[in-house]
Amino acid sequence: MKECAQQFQMTPVYTGKWSTASDGEIHEGLDKMTPHTYMFRVPKEGTLKINDLVRGEVIWSLDTLGDFVILRSNGQPVYNFCVTVDDATMHISHVIRAEEHLPNTLRQALIYQALGFTMPSFAHVSLILAPDRSKLSKRHGATSVGQFREMGYLPKSMVNYLALLGESDGMGNEFFTMDQLNILNLKGIELCNNSSQHKQNNSEDLYSCCCEELRLFLHSPGS
Repeated sequence: MKECAQQFQMTPVYTGKWSTASDGEIHEGLDKMTPHTYMFRVPKEGTLKINDLVRGEVIWSLDTLGDFVILRSNGQPVYNFCVTVDDATMHISHVIRAEEHLPNTLRQALIYQALGFTMPSFAHVSLILAPDRSKLSKRHGATSVGQFREMGYLPKSMVNYLALLGESDGMGNEFFTMDQLNILNLKGIELCNNSSQHKQNNSEDLYSCCCEELRLFLHSPGS
């Protein structure tokens, strides 16, 4: 099935025997102790729409999905089912994650609807890339907040950089005050750090800021 779909450049859709099996066939398989999974039956027609807080309106055609597994043959529920139930029972209001999770959102939204749960607001942001253009992960040198402080980075520089990840105000602005961080843009920590040091209102502000950071560092455990 997967190979056939790839040959015709189509999305693989489950069309196996059990998607149309009769109740009699299902009970016969259960009586024989045939290994089985539980699948979510996806409507064959229609669309599903979410209003993504980053991307705006996102629409999927349901005929491109096909039924999907929610409980494995070993009795273990799959990720998309678990995370939906978990988020719903914890009353999660916003789900913010990378854009690569959009296919998961389609499945989760269908489960939310089927179980009558209130759907959270979704926001899918751009991937954060490492210097080698691969997806950033802890393999690229995990660094704690404390390590950044030891390396001389200022808190405002870190906040500015993190706020800019994956976003842009469309006007080329690079540096913002704490009150302006609803306008976002992607730049490096080093650039932010150097700029914030030179863009203090005056030398006394910079001196005061650095003295405070030095005081906190010297009084921190292990210093």
